[in-house]
Amino acid sequence: MFENHCSIVRGSTGVSINLGPPSYDLVSAFTREDSKACKTMVFDPQGKYFAWVNGVTVKIASVSTWKVITEITKPKISNLEFSPKGTYLMTWEPYLVTPTNPTPGPNLHIWRVETGELVKEFMQKRQIGWAPQWSSDEKICARSLNNDVLFYEDANFESEAHKIHGQRVGNFSLAPGTPSYHILCYIPGLYEYSDFKFQAEFVL
Repeated sequence: MFENHCSIVRGSTGVSINLGPPSYDLVSAFTREDSKACKTMVFDPQGKYFAWVNGVTVKIASVSTWKVITEITKPKISNLEFSPKGTYLMTWEPYLVTPTNPTPGPNLHIWRVETGELVKEFMQKRQIGWAPQWSSDEKICARSLNNDVLFYEDANFESEAHKIHGQRVGNFSLAPGTPSYHILCYIPGLYEYSDFKFQAEFVL
């Protein structure tokens, strides 16, 4: 009854997958990743996909077969995160300004998992809080930009459906639920509630 349970080990010899108890045997269907540059790996919240970075590409495997279904060639990626339903994979790479590259291009990318299609790319300089946040049904996606919070609907990233602007938002959290949607914002050093279009009193 433990055949579907497994453990994934990342070490100096790469990435390997073992069955759970009682055998602990290697999962033969998974092609062992031998790269010593593997530093990041993640499962999607639904447990359908497993993704990892090997220093050259991002690979996404289907957990049902352990076969790689998508490869994304971007060697500088350091962070990975799936959307709640596993439809999208978000990747982030360091935003590095150098004498030969004074204006780096977009470093935050959103990919469609099953095809590897690039859905959207953004500039995201800070690593802390880099990943866009989603509602559980993936209807709403939100991200932080210059102390604003931008909202997108139905994975339409060409225009914002709504935004919290001019409130100096230091951090935010989108509740992982379905309608109605809720968001919590942290605004540092503010002595009163922000104007979110509702009645509020001063904090005493």
